[in-house]
Amino acid sequence: MSLYNNFSSKAELVMAYLDARTEEWLSLYRRRLEGAQDGRGGVMAVFDAYADHAAFAYEHGFRGCGRLNAAAEPHAGDDRRAGRGAPAQGRGRGSACRAS
Repeated sequence: MSLYNNFSSKAELVMAYLDARTEEWLSLYRRRLEGAQDGRGGVMAVFDAYADHAAFAYEHGFRGCGRLNAAAEPHAGDDRRAGRGAPAQGRGRGSACRAS
């Protein structure tokens, strides 16, 4: 069974991976934000969520930053290489490479 049976291209597979990783981080962030008592706690929720995300990645065999790994992958005809790909809502915000 190949992953390509579920995706029309490698680019589509990579984008699905990035979307899943972004949603994973946002879920961790929302959980931390719920416990914030004030504005400072809300800011700290961002950093705490990154720490949670890193711990999760290391538990499951960290293999480098998923976003950097994905950025190294586009083929010559891929719109992401030329900078023409339109980012999905939320992608890119808060996406500094941590253990993702």
